[in-house]
Amino acid sequence: MKRILFALTIAFCIAGILGGDAAARRKSRDHATFISIREIRDLEQKGLLVPAGKDAWKTKSGLLIAGRDPDGRTRLDHIMRHASDIPGRPKHGVFSVTKAGVIDLMDEAWKKIKAGAVPEKERGGKIAYTVGMGRPIGYLGGRKGRERGNPKLASVRLVIKKGTTAVVTFFPM
Repeated sequence: MKRILFALTIAFCIAGILGGDAAARRKSRDHATFISIREIRDLEQKGLLVPAGKDAWKTKSGLLIAGRDPDGRTRLDHIMRHASDIPGRPKHGVFSVTKAGVIDLMDEAWKKIKAGAVPEKERGGKIAYTVGMGRPIGYLGGRKGRERGNPKLASVRLVIKKGTTAVVTFFPM
């Protein structure tokens, strides 16, 4: 009887550890850093980003990437989440360009928007633009992407705060 209780106790402990590890892995991946200080400095040296305060940068076209998202990530880190796949997410647009390429794409999309060629959707003080880039710029990741063979994506979604150039998010779709 002692052996059975001991075996059950060990089994429950192992199950708890493994279950906890999976949750911890999910949580750490969800709160991971997607762009390093070194990578940010490299983007600044290339002239793609100009520091505009604490956790704030401006792009060449004047977009402001500042503040934090609801999960506490900087806006830049939030955007760079889309520079790599997160397989556990239900649906995830992933850029197939470098991080410097993401900033260039954002500026390219903004120029198309400013030219008046892109319709807007306003909701809750934010304006969303879906911009066709005319070429593949990413792929559908996450679980749905995997199920569908990670199809290529040729559009981006840029969301800004109404009346400003402050970026809320930017991702392939």
